[in-house]
Amino acid sequence: MFTQKFTIGMALIIIALLFGSFAVQAQDEEPMTYEEAMACVLENFPASGYTTNEFVPTDEDLADIVPLDETVHLRVGMPWVLNDEEAPWYIAEELGYFAEEGLEIELVAGGPGINHLLTLGGGVIDIAVVPGGAAVPRAIMSETPVDVVVVGTFLKGMPYTYITIDPELLGRELTPEDLIGRTVAIQSDADVYLNMLLDMYEIPRDQVEVSYAGFTSDCLLVGQCDFYSGWIMNQPRMLEQEGHEWNGLQYRDWVYDEYSDVIIIRPEMLEAEEGRDIVNRFLRATYRGIQFLLDNPEESAEIAVVYGVDADLTVEQAMWRFEQQEHLVIGNDGLGLMATSPDVWDDMVAMLVQYGQIKCGD
Repeated sequence: MFTQKFTIGMALIIIALLFGSFAVQAQDEEPMTYEEAMACVLENFPASGYTTNEFVPTDEDLADIVPLDETVHLRVGMPWVLNDEEAPWYIAEELGYFAEEGLEIELVAGGPGINHLLTLGGGVIDIAVVPGGAAVPRAIMSETPVDVVVVGTFLKGMPYTYITIDPELLGRELTPEDLIGRTVAIQSDADVYLNMLLDMYEIPRDQVEVSYAGFTSDCLLVGQCDFYSGWIMNQPRMLEQEGHEWNGLQYRDWVYDEYSDVIIIRPEMLEAEEGRDIVNRFLRATYRGIQFLLDNPEESAEIAVVYGVDADLTVEQAMWRFEQQEHLVIGNDGLGLMATSPDVWDDMVAMLVQYGQIKCGD
């Protein structure tokens, strides 16, 4: 079952209570070094305290699946509107993976103005998939904390990319120095990420002009920006549809990596064996959906364009996305599908602490 909207009144209450508490204002004091920030993170807020790979399936877990005696209904918040981004969960539904576990899944669409990390904290949904992993420690460490646990991820790498169609920048590896003297269009909350990149490579911030844009990369097409910050499998697809070649400076190659489409639950779901079993079953069905996506991209695309009711996509467009994101799904950490590394989480959080986005310690 798939739901595009949830109770708006409930969402607005949650957001009114919690929105705006994630960002930490920069202090007048001297900023931390990365080493100081990391030491603080490891002492006060290590990833081992809010992430676990315990429920990520093993080969043995996949061998013999017996459904629950009574079907359990779960409301699952999706990271975006229902498009081909959520393919693993469509596949698990279409091919009966959830049914084989005894689960009935209601996928609740995300999108602009909808933050399922907050709806999860407020009890509106049972499981959430959040698009950016950084939102999780920000929420946990905010002044009005949302207590959640990371139990897995779809994308094991960060898709965030500075995208360009400038002919001078095509056909070669881009470096941070390529931003110098050019205009970079970002979304309203992304200044800190650009600043991290520029500072790390000792590029004065005033040598890069910043503009602000929405979800589409129109500024590239009309010459109002030289780079646009987006996901490597989203806006480039739009550009190719318009007949443009593109290139990208992928953030994870130059600053830090971040898990995306991260699966989170409330801690109380793990307090009883019944809840732990449900988490294990949901992740097992999701894992099977991801594996099928990797093994059968065309059939997966055919499923995705039917279930992705919020987007008018072709099978070819969905297959393009799957090809672009494959390296992010598989990852390079040797941990297997869906598993996350505490070291990656701690590195990301240390950077956010260093730049005043998360408060660490007293």
